[in-house]
Amino acid sequence: MKVLVVIPCIKPNYEAGFSAPLAWLFSNHLDRVFGVYASELSRELINSFDVFVVELNWFTELYEFTLIVKAIKQYNRKARILFGGLFSSIAYREVFEICDVDYYVRGDAELPLRMFLDDFPVRETPNFIGRDFESKLRYVFTQKEFKEIDYAVEWFPEYVRRRDSGFMSGDVEMYALPMIITTKSGCSCIHEGCDYCMGSKADVIGDIYGRASLVMSNDDLNRAISKVSEKYSDYCVYINSEYRYDFGGRYYKGCAHIEVDSPICSSDIESLFSSFERCVMLVPVYAEGIMGKSIVRNCHEMLALQDELHTIKFAAYTYHRELLKGIPDESVKYNLDTAFAPGWAHWDSYSVFKTALANSTRIYDYYARNQRERFSFELLK
Repeated sequence: MKVLVVIPCIKPNYEAGFSAPLAWLFSNHLDRVFGVYASELSRELINSFDVFVVELNWFTELYEFTLIVKAIKQYNRKARILFGGLFSSIAYREVFEICDVDYYVRGDAELPLRMFLDDFPVRETPNFIGRDFESKLRYVFTQKEFKEIDYAVEWFPEYVRRRDSGFMSGDVEMYALPMIITTKSGCSCIHEGCDYCMGSKADVIGDIYGRASLVMSNDDLNRAISKVSEKYSDYCVYINSEYRYDFGGRYYKGCAHIEVDSPICSSDIESLFSSFERCVMLVPVYAEGIMGKSIVRNCHEMLALQDELHTIKFAAYTYHRELLKGIPDESVKYNLDTAFAPGWAHWDSYSVFKTALANSTRIYDYYARNQRERFSFELLK
C-alpha cells in the first residue's frame, strides 16, 4: 500500500510543522508513506495514490481540511481517506457528517496504523471507525512500548528540505521535528486553569484513550534521545510531565530544543546543559496556564548558566513583564498578551464544532487573501 500524507498549512506561526506523533507512527513504513503540504497538491499527485492520511490536529486546520478532502475526492473517486489528530479526537463524528472521509482511529494509533499500512482488513482492525462500522477500543498503548518507539521524518521530503535549508517559520526554533513527548496522550503537568490543547481536560482524554496518561521513565527518555541524536542534528524534547529526569553521565550530540512545562530549577538546568552538545530551552514563567499559579523566581540564576552553545528563553505574558525585570528582551519568547498559548488554542475556541469551523474559516480566509505568496490555494477551491 502506498499512502500520501497531506499536512494542512493553516497553523498560525507553525505553518511548516506537523503533528509530532507522525514522526513515530510512520517510522517503520518509510517505503510506503510520502508526505506533502496541502500547497503541494496537484491533480497528478492525487491520482497517483488511492490511500490518503490527512492531518486534522489543530482546529485551525478544519476548514482547509474540508477543502483538501473535497479536492482529493473530486479528482480521485477511488480514494480512501483516513484522518486523525488532537482536534479530530473530539470532533470525528461531526467530521464524518460534513466530509467525505472514510476512516478515523480512536485512541492510540500505533498498532492500528501499522495494521492499516500493512493492508490488514480495516473492519477487523482495533480502534478503527468507518462510516458504517466502529471497531472496539481493543488496543491501548502500554508503558513498555515507549522502548519500541523510533522516530523518522524522511517520509516528508519537503519538510526535510525546508529544515535543512534553514527556512522555516514561527516556532521552528523550539519545535524541530522529530519531537519526543514525555507524556503519551494529554499532559501530566500542573494545570490550574489551563485550557491549552486540552491540558486541563484529563477526563475527556481518558474517555478518548480508554486509559490515563502515561509518562516516560528516565531510561525511556534517555533511550529516545539517543535514537534521535544519532540521526538528526536538530530535534525537540517536549517535557509535558513532572520534571524528574536525570541526564547525568550522558552526552548527546546535535542541538536539542527542549521545552519544560513543569517547574524546573537552576541545578536541573545545569545538569541538563552538561549532557547536551547544544541546547535551546523554553521555560514558561507566567502565572496562569501551564505553570499553574507559580512564577519561576530564579530566572536570573538560570540565565547565568548560558553559554554560546546553551541558551534559555522564557515564555511570559506582557503584563508579567515586571516580574522579569532585568531579563534581556532576547531571552523572552512570545512576549504577547496571550503568551505562548494563543487564544486560538483555547478550549472555548474549538470545543463546539460550529465555533471551530467558523473560526477556522475566518483564519483560512485571512491567509488566502493576505499571504497567497506563501501558500498555494488554487487547488483548494
